[in-house]
Amino acid sequence: MTLPTEPSLQKLQFYVTTPYTCGYLPKKMAQSLIATPQHLISADIYSGLITQGFRRSGKFAYRPHCETCRACIAVRLNMAEFAPSRSQKRAFKQHVDLSVRILPLHFNNIHFALYAKYQAARHAEDQAINIVEDDNKNSDKNLDKNLDKSGDKHATATLKTATLKISSEQSNLAIEQLQTEDQTFSEADLDKKHEKKHRLANDESQQKETIKQNHNNQKQNHAKNKDEAEQYRQFLCQSNVESLMIEFSDAHNQVKMISVVDIVNDGVSAVYTFYDTDDTKSSYGTFSIMWQAQWTKSLELPFLYLGYWIENSAKMAYKQRFQPQQKLIDGEWI
Repeated sequence: MTLPTEPSLQKLQFYVTTPYTCGYLPKKMAQSLIATPQHLISADIYSGLITQGFRRSGKFAYRPHCETCRACIAVRLNMAEFAPSRSQKRAFKQHVDLSVRILPLHFNNIHFALYAKYQAARHAEDQAINIVEDDNKNSDKNLDKNLDKSGDKHATATLKTATLKISSEQSNLAIEQLQTEDQTFSEADLDKKHEKKHRLANDESQQKETIKQNHNNQKQNHAKNKDEAEQYRQFLCQSNVESLMIEFSDAHNQVKMISVVDIVNDGVSAVYTFYDTDDTKSSYGTFSIMWQAQWTKSLELPFLYLGYWIENSAKMAYKQRFQPQQKLIDGEWI
């Protein structure tokens, strides 16, 4: 894969990252080419980079640079040729009543809460905890308890029968045995009291441990939320090019979707979109691209950049539904 050679990019330096786990293809490692220094990547410079397949994440401009994989293909829509399908038109009509605000990049608690909710819903498989309940073992334990109880009843009945058969000559021995049993029962009652006291002490200790654990969990969740908020700031609230937040709200003034976009010399670049996943019958993702395409046309710009398409990635499959589109193959848009 060649490095950018345009004269306007000659002041930049390019570094290849160390391999990291690919977020799109299983059992694959990825590498990226990073353009530096950040302060030189102005709107004009980035406009040159995006035509050569670069994307922006925060203040970083990067493109895939894997040694043995070329699956990531930059794609864009030519506004003069874009022909939305009937389903895409329906999606646009479905949400056309959403109110729109075009905002500068900034941190907003409502936006971040929506982002965190979206991430949790979209990546639930990475956060799931596998809990396995062994019903067979529980059934076996219950069966053992029932057998033990049946055995106790049988022993009691046998003891009563044996006592009735004791002859008068053995009465003294029987009385002595009964006295011994009474003493045994008294000791058993005392043991039960000790067990109850011990159990109460254990319950109190467990309650204290639970309170302590809950407190620790709250501290960890607070730290985690703080880290996630900082990652969100760096990812979507920082830029050294011309970037905007598009906020979509419903009739109740509830924020339903946020799209972050970059304005480049020859078009608009769709950076990231997140939305309310509770609205299961919505078509927010499709509507977002349709809205951005219409907006790009209104700005009289020729292209809407959609980022990377990966043929074998389900996450990227939706991009192929927008046609016709151009792909960057061997440095040429075709």
